[in-house]
Amino acid sequence: MSKQYINEYRTDFDRLRAYTVSRRESVLREAFKDLLKRWGKSQDLLLVAEHDMITPMKTRISVDGALLQTSPLCRP
Repeated sequence: MSKQYINEYRTDFDRLRAYTVSRRESVLREAFKDLLKRWGKSQDLLLVAEHDMITPMKTRISVDGALLQTSPLCRP
């Protein structure tokens, strides 16, 4: 991951912390999501928030986010 993306994340994170008194993860995670989106796009990946998945044991789970390949050859 590039230093530019990390620096942009830190700037966004600091800005959010300066303007909100809340330290809840739900408020501050937006900066991290933006970091993942920017990096994912540079790698031909798409960030999907609240992504549902089926485990090998056939259990449905929902993860906070997943970076998925956007290439047509990789789609199910």
